[in-house]
Amino acid sequence: SSCRTIRNPVTSCRVFLVSIQKTDEENEGMAMREGNEDAQNTMATLQASMEAIREEIMASHTDMKKHFSEAWETMRVDMKQELGSFKDEVNKKMDEVGANLKSVETRVEEMEQRVGEVEEWSVNAKEVLLQTVEEQQRMLAKLTDLETRSRKNNLRIFGIPEDQELLKTELGMQNAELGIQRCHRSLDQKPPTHVPPRSMIVCFLEYNIKEQVLKKAWLKKNIRIEEHRIYMDHGYPIEIIQKRKEYAPLRKILKEKGIRFQTPAPARLRVFYKDGPGTYTNVTSAKLPAQGTNGTQARPKDNSWTAKKNCLRE
Repeated sequence: SSCRTIRNPVTSCRVFLVSIQKTDEENEGMAMREGNEDAQNTMATLQASMEAIREEIMASHTDMKKHFSEAWETMRVDMKQELGSFKDEVNKKMDEVGANLKSVETRVEEMEQRVGEVEEWSVNAKEVLLQTVEEQQRMLAKLTDLETRSRKNNLRIFGIPEDQELLKTELGMQNAELGIQRCHRSLDQKPPTHVPPRSMIVCFLEYNIKEQVLKKAWLKKNIRIEEHRIYMDHGYPIEIIQKRKEYAPLRKILKEKGIRFQTPAPARLRVFYKDGPGTYTNVTSAKLPAQGTNGTQARPKDNSWTAKKNCLRE
């Protein structure tokens, strides 16, 4: 009975533990059932919220679509109106440009016609001008020739002081009748003392007397009145004098080289080559000789001014 007494507590404990375990299992079951119910409630709440959100999104989408359609329709109408206005404006501008181009084309045609007329007139005017210039040159040449002939009895004397006159004794023609028709200074104003005196122009009654006086002066060469050197030359017109002055550099070079030359009237240059004389009417056509190895002068082959200068440098 003592053993039975001892076993009963153990059994009691076991029973108690089993009961506790069952209680725990029941509690856990209840807790799980409660948790499942809470989860189900939560899921139901979330589903309700999501459904509400979806309905709001759909409503917003519908409103946005409606507003977008209205905005698109408004923009389409505005763009159509603006494009229509732009098209009208472009057409108007194109019409204006077309009118301007037509006006410009008309003006260009008129200008081309006028330019053609001017070109034709220019060609004709050029021909007439050339003919006029040629005729003028011929007239001037004839006028200069007539003036030269009218002055053939004139003698121009350079270097005579303003207060003195040329006497016959200086030329050695004391007993000759000179037959001077007129004698006067050039028409310039009387120069100061330190300036060379004006030339004196003497007009003879006879041409041969003038030639004799000029030859006497050239033969005597050194004619002086006191300390003044006297020069004489033909009484040429101004044009001839200027043209003869152009030969001065050539005459200087010819003198330095000892080449014989002459300046016949009215304005020519005659150079005496070893193979014969050459006469030239202007500086451009004048052919200057080159110094030969034997001291004689040879006629240059090249007629250019560069060749002349090269010949002279040699």
